[in-house]
Amino acid sequence: MRVKSFKLYNHTIKISYIKRLKGLLGDCCTNTMKITVSTHDKGSALPTSAIEHNRWHEQVHLMFKLIGRDDLYEDEALVDGMAGMLAQYEGSKK
Repeated sequence: MRVKSFKLYNHTIKISYIKRLKGLLGDCCTNTMKITVSTHDKGSALPTSAIEHNRWHEQVHLMFKLIGRDDLYEDEALVDGMAGMLAQYEGSKK
């Protein structure tokens, strides 16, 4: 099931899934509190696990921004590592 929205710090964050996102796999707009996730890459459909990882990647960016950690918001390696762990946690919990 694809997440469509969630709340952080009383903001409702909306998520859109689109086929193609200008060469990106995801985007996070902190001004509008919207996340966009691509469902395809280079014309091919992405597996669900990759879409979920990309969603988490954008969510982690947003989380760091909301807690005022712009230094961490810009750290792509940290953001992607956290996203991978959160995606695995969410997908494997019983």
